[in-house]
Amino acid sequence: MGGVALATLLAFLPALAAQEGSGDVLRGVVLLKGELPERRSYPAPTEREKAAFPEGIFTDPVDVDRERHVRSALVYVKAGLEKKAFVPPREPRILEIENFQLKPRMIGIMAGQELLVTNRDGILHAIHAHPSAPGNKEFNAGLPARDMSFKATFDAPEVALPIRTECLHDWETAWVAVLAHPYYAVTDSEGRYEIKGLPPGRYTLEAWQENCVPAARELQVKSGATVAVDWTLEARVRTHLFISGRVQGVGFRASTEAEARRLGGLSGWVKNLPDGRVEAVVEGPREKVEALAAWCRKGPPSAEVTGVERQAEPPRGLWGSFQAQF
Repeated sequence: MGGVALATLLAFLPALAAQEGSGDVLRGVVLLKGELPERRSYPAPTEREKAAFPEGIFTDPVDVDRERHVRSALVYVKAGLEKKAFVPPREPRILEIENFQLKPRMIGIMAGQELLVTNRDGILHAIHAHPSAPGNKEFNAGLPARDMSFKATFDAPEVALPIRTECLHDWETAWVAVLAHPYYAVTDSEGRYEIKGLPPGRYTLEAWQENCVPAARELQVKSGATVAVDWTLEARVRTHLFISGRVQGVGFRASTEAEARRLGGLSGWVKNLPDGRVEAVVEGPREKVEALAAWCRKGPPSAEVTGVERQAEPPRGLWGSFQAQF
C-alpha cells in the first residue's frame, strides 16, 4: 500500500471506529434549574407573517418540556481529543427556513462538513452567518425562491455561531456548533442525548445552550460501557443599566470592564452617553450579573454615582467578553 493511501486510511480509522460503536456510550438528559426565562412575544411585522402567526409570534429563550428537560441543547467533548484527527462526513448537515423560522434550532457539525441551507418558504429570505472564530467566514446569502439552497463550510471549531435571516428576529435564529470531532449530540424533544463510540481516555465534556450558563465536567472513559451523564443548566440573565452622577472622565468604563473580567463569565459592554450618563448591558450567570450591578452603584473611587436605572431584559445569546466602548 502506498504512503498516500495508507495515510488516507489512517485518517479515516477514528471516524470508522465511532461509526462501529466502539468505546463508551454516553447518554442522559439536560435539566434546567432555577428560573425559567419568560416566553417572548412579538407582533407579526408583515402581512405574510400575520397570516402565518395570527396570534403573534412566540419564542422561548430556553425550550423545555413539562419536566424542565432542555431541548436543543448541545453536549460535546470539549477537551481530550486534540491529538486525534477526524475526517468530516460527506453528508451535509441540513438547515431549513420554513414558516419564517430556521429549523432545527441547534445543529452540530464537524469542521469542513458541508452545511446546506434551504428556503422552504415561497418568498425571499437572506441568511446571515455571524462567526467569531478566526478561520470561519461570514456569509450573507439571498434565497429568493422556494427550495433554493446555499452551501457553506466552517473550518474552525466554534461553539456556537448564530445564523439569522435578514430580519434578525429571535425566532429566525439557529445556532451552529462547529467541532473538530464527531463526539457530540443535540438533545431531543425530551431533553435526551446520546454519544456513541468515545474511545478510552480522560475528557472534559460540556453542555451548552445559547441562553444558559455552560456546564462542564471531567470524565474518565474506559471501554465498552454505557455511562449515564445527566446535566443541569442555569439560564443566563441580562440587565440594562443607566448610571448617573459624576461618571464620565473618571475611568468608569475601564474600571467596569476590569471588574467584569475579574468576576468572569460575563458578556456585554459599557459606554458613555451624550447626556453625561454611562450605559451598560450585562449578560451572564445571575450571581455575577448582580455583583457587577452592585459594583456599578458605587463605581471606581474617582466616581460619584447618584442613581442607577435598571431594566431586566431577556437573555439574547450575547457571548464573548465584556468590553468598554470608547
